[in-house]
Amino acid sequence: MEVAAAQFAEAHAILGGRFIVDAARDFAHQHRLDLPDVPVADAVAAFVEDRVKAGASKRYLQDLRTRLVHGFAAANVVNLGDLTADRLRQWLDNAGGGPRHHNNNLAAVRTLVRFCIGRRWLPKDADLLEGVTKRKADAGPIEIWTPKELAAPQQHDAHGLPGGGTGRGSDLARECPATFLRVVSARRRSGCCSRGP
Repeated sequence: MEVAAAQFAEAHAILGGRFIVDAARDFAHQHRLDLPDVPVADAVAAFVEDRVKAGASKRYLQDLRTRLVHGFAAANVVNLGDLTADRLRQWLDNAGGGPRHHNNNLAAVRTLVRFCIGRRWLPKDADLLEGVTKRKADAGPIEIWTPKELAAPQQHDAHGLPGGGTGRGSDLARECPATFLRVVSARRRSGCCSRGP
């Protein structure tokens, strides 16, 4: 009994006189004790499957897979309850790319968070993107790829990506087309890759 009284007195002092029950409620709310433990990868897979059933376009589904499966879930091997605004902000910052890339990643994650709230995997008031804003994208040039370039990535140089029909470039073109196009576009701008005929 003395131990319990001492712990109560210490907790009461730490809380600055607030009621311990209120502190317990705040803790449970912040740490989502009433929600299931859903791994981020499972939530992403369920979200993509939901979009498939909803009839989303192939292009949109590929974009989600690239951004969320290969990007977000791969970098966040945790449960949804372990995600924080700081963790999401760090992932967005580390994802690289320009403003458009950042804004597209932000939109994909925002849609995923809404989906998880709807499934009751995250609390209704979850604000995991608090303070994360869109970046201003300049109206710079947008590269146009010819159908021949899109269909034949092996036509580019054999020095790294993409390369000669086999190897890293072709694998990347098959597994992650969006990343492949970003890499080749950057190389094309720098003069490393020819644009083809």
